[in-house]
Amino acid sequence: MSKAPRVSLQTFTIRKELKNTARLRAALAKVRELGIRDLELARVPFTAGYLRAFGEAASDAGLSVFSTQMKLKEIEADPGLTAELHRILDSRYCSVSVISLEALRRGEAALDAYAERLNRLGRVLAGKGVNLLYHHHNFEFLPLPGGRTAFSILRERFDPEAVRFVFDTYWLQRSGLDPASFILQHKGLVKGVHLRDFALKGPFWGPGIRDAALGEGNLDFPGILSACAEAGVEYAAIEQNARDPWAALATSAGYLRGLGFLPAP
Repeated sequence: MSKAPRVSLQTFTIRKELKNTARLRAALAKVRELGIRDLELARVPFTAGYLRAFGEAASDAGLSVFSTQMKLKEIEADPGLTAELHRILDSRYCSVSVISLEALRRGEAALDAYAERLNRLGRVLAGKGVNLLYHHHNFEFLPLPGGRTAFSILRERFDPEAVRFVFDTYWLQRSGLDPASFILQHKGLVKGVHLRDFALKGPFWGPGIRDAALGEGNLDFPGILSACAEAGVEYAAIEQNARDPWAALATSAGYLRGLGFLPAP
């Protein structure tokens, strides 16, 4: 039987609430009240002192840090320290937050070198109990000279024993891809998914697109979450970039609760 992914919160959503330890406990208590039990930690100071305080506050709130998202330069600066920080958090997944734009600009040879850089780092971290993941946006799916995309090159070059993926539903849809199908195509290679809806915005004479709270856009989240279960995705993190993050988070959590993926608060 396929196992549903753990629903978590990507803390980019509430990043302003996590800037200092004095506000941590109140913010994490609000997360718990929404029925969320797991976190993907991002946009915080990745220092031992901060993470100890965060870990204690999360534990007291009944939350666990299942994964993190960090800048590549932070991870590479000291892989041993990165592993130690994940030990403090009792977390085993660490995702690279964004691709090197220099590698994108310079083309396929630079992307080959970038992929090997992540492969080497992933092997080092794996030996220390941490699994490296790669998080995309939409520019990896733009065609390069010759017609290939950065994503296709990275997928080909990544060693699956060293680097796997975090997919983002909004960025996949914005790239013209069907999120559920794309997740299934990468069964075994994708371990995390960021949950964001995709919606049109006005005015009608100049419509655009935006990310949205879950259930307020056009994406088929029952199908996406079913694909996650079939593909072996371990966690699905709610991520919002909203003016009122708590309202967007409450809407998203309520929507997932209605689908049976979150418990009652």
